[in-house]
Amino acid sequence: MPDDASNPVEVRHSTKSPSAPSILGVGLVSGVVSGIISGMVCAVICLLAIFVVLPVGRGISAGVPITEEGTVDVNLVGNTRKGEAQVFYKQPFASPPHLTILEGAQCVITEQKPDSFKVSRDATGYNSYSNTESVKWKAEGTPAR
Repeated sequence: MPDDASNPVEVRHSTKSPSAPSILGVGLVSGVVSGIISGMVCAVICLLAIFVVLPVGRGISAGVPITEEGTVDVNLVGNTRKGEAQVFYKQPFASPPHLTILEGAQCVITEQKPDSFKVSRDATGYNSYSNTESVKWKAEGTPAR
């Protein structure tokens, strides 16, 4: 029977250094980081488009004046020979706009707001047989945001 002491046990030591990170792991981490960065860049670009570029394109952000024009009929009410009409702007103004009556000599502006105005007609002192007068108007100003 052989003696165990006579047969030495061979011990092998590895000469390799601890393994470096695998290429797959580095690629995965860099892919995740670049995906996060590109997503953030995309979000910033979208927010800039929504809050800066689009309002400027509509003239709202830049404070570019707009003009609205129209015609309203002012009807006389009963035997009073007086009438009133209210007009609402398509787009409200930031403050009451510069409003001009282009046609409708018997009419006057009685109330003006950023989103509307009232025009009145008093035909008691005129030899007007028309119960309706068309008023052509023009409003210029800065639009509301």
